Amino acid sequence: MHLKSGSRLGKYRIEKKLSSGGFSSVFRARDIHEGVQVALKVPLPGHQTVELIKNLKNEVRHLAPLDHPHILALKNADQIQETFFLVFPLGQKSLTDRLKSRISARKALGYTEQILEAMAYAHERRIIHCDIKPDNIIVFPDDRLRVGDFGIARAARKTLSGSGSGTMGFIAPEQAMGQVSMRSDVFSIGMVIYSLFARQLPRWPFKKWPGMERMRRLLSAEMIAFILRALAVNDKERYRDAIQMHRIFLRIKKNALRQR
Repeated sequence: MHLKSGSRLGKYRIEKKLSSGGFSSVFRARDIHEGVQVALKVPLPGHQTVELIKNLKNEVRHLAPLDHPHILALKNADQIQETFFLVFPLGQKSLTDRLKSRISARKALGYTEQILEAMAYAHERRIIHCDIKPDNIIVFPDDRLRVGDFGIARAARKTLSGSGSGTMGFIAPEQAMGQVSMRSDVFSIGMVIYSLFARQLPRWPFKKWPGMERMRRLLSAEMIAFILRALAVNDKERYRDAIQMHRIFLRIKKNALRQR
């Protein structure tokens, strides 16, 4: 099914394509019954295989019960003819877009706490995200963040060779080799937090830290050490999961920003 502005997918009228990646496209659409705008995530036509749809449906069963203010809730999952799609609340923009404008250190610290709250909740339920990155973190009114795409990357990885295994720049070294754990999510979380404060990303083999001078102006030594531990190349040197990472963050949050 070819989707374009004005076309229908069940009760959803397509308004605009918002983004497209290696696995799926996201559209802004209107629920003609409820009268609200939503985000539709639709696997690309070449990926709409029986095996992928089966894996996505299995993930949906695990993800539907997730209920947290900083996790993007799944509103609906449906299949019309051969097109399987997922429906989510429509946010204002992705964190990628938000990073294009100024973010104060205090605001970045608030974003950090929201991301960690969401991921600690997921890890408590033994759910690994597999593809944490700014594109998958959606900004809602009042600067509320919601982490999205839970399980979708994992379902794709089960099915598509070379897809859904994470995103370059945010993927943990061991995950790139096919070994995924909660510590892999910790690494990706660390990369997102680093980008919030440094406004740049380090590159493999992670021996140089661009933007470190900026971080030193903004953050305490303890907060910088907190971030760098999440980015350890050896996964055993990282936090074991987002639960531990969140707990330590709450302990140091009060003194995380440098006093001017």
